[in-house]
Amino acid sequence: MSEGQKEKLRVANLGRKYPNRKSSKGKMVNRKSPPPFTEEHLNNMSEVQRSAYASGKKSPFWLGKKMSEETREKMKLAQSKTSRYRGGISTGVNAKEYLRKKTLERIARKHNAEGSHSLAEWEALKMKFRYMCLCCKKCEPEIKLTEDHIVPLVKGGSDYINNIQPLCLSCNGKKWAKIIDFRLTEIYERTN
Repeated sequence: MSEGQKEKLRVANLGRKYPNRKSSKGKMVNRKSPPPFTEEHLNNMSEVQRSAYASGKKSPFWLGKKMSEETREKMKLAQSKTSRYRGGISTGVNAKEYLRKKTLERIARKHNAEGSHSLAEWEALKMKFRYMCLCCKKCEPEIKLTEDHIVPLVKGGSDYINNIQPLCLSCNGKKWAKIIDFRLTEIYERTN
């Protein structure tokens, strides 16, 4: 930008409060800082906002503000109406397991399957079979075990734990809707 163009820009920005304009090369030209806050503004700021202002950093407008009790109630009500609301349950590390369990429950309801099993029962079943896929005999760090219904839900099977066997995702997909009990082969192999 030539000196003549810079002078024209300076003159054009004289009447403006914040002439933060970029040149064609992307550099800031004729930049001025905003006016400081008045004492009234500083008194109304929270401690967080005041410290951010003192250090020269910009703080978001909501930082340090407290919601009124009425606003909190409105937020709770709005949150409870969303599809992802879990009734205040914190899922933490087991978020994927929780969502997987809820998906299986929904599928079981869809097929009107009777019974259900808990996450603890599923973990105990995996431990009983030493975290191994009963079909391909691979263990869990190498594969991800899934719940396979021996008698599939679409064929009238139940969702009780005695109708569940641990299979990896690949073997579960290959089995599809067939009725195959791999637990019997595992028990037979243990006795011999």
